Amino acid sequence: EEEAAFLRYSLRDLRTIIPQLKELTDAWKSGDVEVIGNLLTDAFADEDELFGRLVTERNEAWLPRVEELLAGDQRALVVVGALHLVGSGGLVTLLQEAGYEVEQL
Repeated sequence: EEEAAFLRYSLRDLRTIIPQLKELTDAWKSGDVEVIGNLLTDAFADEDELFGRLVTERNEAWLPRVEELLAGDQRALVVVGALHLVGSGGLVTLLQEAGYEVEQL
């Protein structure tokens, strides 16, 4: 069932995201995380469980590791897709809720 849900999401995402690439790129360049979040989550409109597994659960699992990196004495780079950074379950919000100050550059 998860594989079928992911296939449905992927096909729907291709139909919606390609026409929106300019808007998405412009939002990224201007730092408009609300637009980015809305554009990227549209394809998950009917796939709440899939979104939870692919995004929310992964963010929650990554948070302790990111906190370990932040507590370390060396610089670290964490690379994730844009969808993992936005919204109420995004890494930025999770870090803020954990007491970290997050600055958008």
